[in-house]
Amino acid sequence: MSSPNEPNSSAYRARSKRKQNRRVRQTVIFGSICGAMLLAFLLSYSIYSGTIDGPFDIAFTSDKEDAQAPTPPPCPDPEDTPITYSDVELNIYNTTDVSGLAAAASDAFHERGFEVLEVSNEDIPIKSTAELRFGPHAIAAAYTVEAQLDGALLRLDENRTDTVVDVLLGESYDELRPTEVIELVPDEPLDPLPDCVPVTVPDEDPEDPADEDGGSEDGSDDDADAEPDDDSSEASE
Repeated sequence: MSSPNEPNSSAYRARSKRKQNRRVRQTVIFGSICGAMLLAFLLSYSIYSGTIDGPFDIAFTSDKEDAQAPTPPPCPDPEDTPITYSDVELNIYNTTDVSGLAAAASDAFHERGFEVLEVSNEDIPIKSTAELRFGPHAIAAAYTVEAQLDGALLRLDENRTDTVVDVLLGESYDELRPTEVIELVPDEPLDPLPDCVPVTVPDEDPEDPADEDGGSEDGSDDDADAEPDDDSSEASE
């Protein structure tokens, strides 16, 4: 004979069954929500990192990438003509993981007569063949360099006062264009690039990079050379 407190009634068993089913449903619902959140996170990160393409043509960009967004190239002056290669001064930078890329490009530019001032690396993402950076006084020089490269982008820095062109080699760079396909004609005006914008060139003379050293080309101080030879003349007397 069973005890009156023993849970053997049909009502008790039904109540226990409902509690068990409720716990199972809660576990399934909670697990499904966590799984969906994890899947959404992995999908979002894959689209953000570029591993997979998203359903919409929306680019995720950082502030650094926005700063490197292409800008319209400057228009050359109607009277600007190609610059003699030996009068164009370059800084060449490798922005890729390819070792020796800047040195190889420097040799190629040097063989054509360009003056290379600096060869180094830069931690700047450049997707195109190259990006040319320069000031208003170097627009004609930049167009002369652009003719040597397929797909190079021009970026004007209106605060620069020198005539040097910075060549930032990008992921698409392989080599310079063959000389026979370069369409530069001496003493003929440069052809403006598509969508270029007019630029006002400052009246001030451009800075000479050699002046930054504070001396003459042979390393001596100009002021010292200009001093009178009072001591030597007195000694000779």
